[in-house]
Amino acid sequence: MGGHPPNPGPRGGGGRGTRYRVVAFPSDAAQGVSYIEFSSVRVTPLCAGPPSDWGRPLMRHRELHDYRTVRSLDGTEMRERGAAMSRTRGRRSVPWILRSVQRGDDDGLLELYSEVFSGESARSAAHWRWKYLDPRVANHSCVAQDPEDGRFVAHIGGLALPTWCRGEVRTTTQSVDNMLAPRLQQGLKRIGVFALAVNHWVDSWFGAERDFIAWGYPSEGNFRIGQRFCKYSLVRPINVLLCESGSLPAVSGSSLEVIETRVLGPEINRLWERCAPSMEMGLVRNRAYLDWRYRAHPDVDYRVLVAQDSGSGGLRGLCVMRDGGIDPGAATIMDWLVPSDDEEAACSLLGEVGRRAQAAGQGTVGAFFPDGLHWFQRFQEYGFRVRATEAIQVARSWDRAVSLRDIRRGFYATFGDMDVY
Repeated sequence: MGGHPPNPGPRGGGGRGTRYRVVAFPSDAAQGVSYIEFSSVRVTPLCAGPPSDWGRPLMRHRELHDYRTVRSLDGTEMRERGAAMSRTRGRRSVPWILRSVQRGDDDGLLELYSEVFSGESARSAAHWRWKYLDPRVANHSCVAQDPEDGRFVAHIGGLALPTWCRGEVRTTTQSVDNMLAPRLQQGLKRIGVFALAVNHWVDSWFGAERDFIAWGYPSEGNFRIGQRFCKYSLVRPINVLLCESGSLPAVSGSSLEVIETRVLGPEINRLWERCAPSMEMGLVRNRAYLDWRYRAHPDVDYRVLVAQDSGSGGLRGLCVMRDGGIDPGAATIMDWLVPSDDEEAACSLLGEVGRRAQAAGQGTVGAFFPDGLHWFQRFQEYGFRVRATEAIQVARSWDRAVSLRDIRRGFYATFGDMDVY
């Protein structure tokens, strides 16, 4: 997760019907270098050769195991095998190896991370293992690798997560930790290897019957890249909810007690089952997910508060909070799992959050729910005010029955869905 939101990939893949365009750039003409930009059905020269040649097919991609060599109009050989392409200078071929991430890639990917995000917070090996190697989360990530030195030049990260969608559990993927080696980030060279990597990522994992939604929280610049390569669309700007910690509601004479728990038991699954029917879409917030996301996290000490009947001990609601998050001097509500009609549980949890925040000297409590959803409205009635941010949520659906409007209107989310917290 880490604070470097998604750079989604281009549509298409390395199979039948894929088109490529060979692009020659003036700055590289003297070196005879071409780059590849993915488009839709065949290889077409964009800016090399006379206009009469534009649009003329140079090759058609057959099967993934085909191996072909084609010479573009500037004389550069482009070699293709499966989803991987290569660039050549003279007789020396330098292909990029495109593949899914494997165990043992950690050190090389952490090295790439430190190159790309130099000066920012370091990513530990423990964090990487927690995020990508835990069996409770499927690692749907791809890399581009230089076969000459074995170094990774690009990483397209994807966390495939069980997602509730209209009464059934499906899979969506959050795109995170997308990286391109600095030496390849100059000008349009960036497009070539990045397009190859994201195309391989999309072709490997996405479809109406596979990972049917890709989503994330990119920066503005990365969103433009995502629009170009993956046809990502804006879901919403992120509006956060803020309240003074001393103004949160409290319940007197309640039959509930709120405690902090270090162990998430099977009762969490029963709570999720009570909450799910009121959601149209959203990550499955069951015991496995919450334990992975918060209890197993190696870097942040999250506190899980539960509201339970003082007599029977039955679980009525759950709230995850942390120090800092949206601001070093604030407390942040990371997750919220409360039945929409249980006012007593909601107020009991918020009251405890307020008491803990005040005790820690935190004057503000922050939360996030998508605009228009139940808890976005209710928290305002509890005294939270809305503040706009520069953050955005984006998505793309491969299932025609689930539109962007559906995602915008019904995808439940909290701060815990964002990889920066």
